[in-house]
Amino acid sequence: PSHMREYVDLTIDQDNGGVHINSGIPNKAAHLLAESIGREKLGQIYYRVLDARYLNARSGFTDMRFAVIQAATDLYGQDSVELNAAAAAFERVVTNSLLPPLFSPNPPGS
Repeated sequence: PSHMREYVDLTIDQDNGGVHINSGIPNKAAHLLAESIGREKLGQIYYRVLDARYLNARSGFTDMRFAVIQAATDLYGQDSVELNAAAAAFERVVTNSLLPPLFSPNPPGS
């Protein structure tokens, strides 16, 4: 699958819950991001995700999305082209899914 609407719900006995089968979803987001900002910047963002240890063994798609967004923010800034491209790439593969929105229109305290 390359979109959350195609997600394959499997048990832990089946591909560890679908970890390999469903990896096409975040892979598609990475591909879309690379098309927007280039492979070098994509590599920097994903290296930061891994180096900063934003993810762990219990991380899921939501965690991956937020980790990529955070890494893009850390490296390129809050209003950067790279951050917007990262958000857009994940939106394209999760639209109409059960994942929470990337940015709250009314942040706490506003």
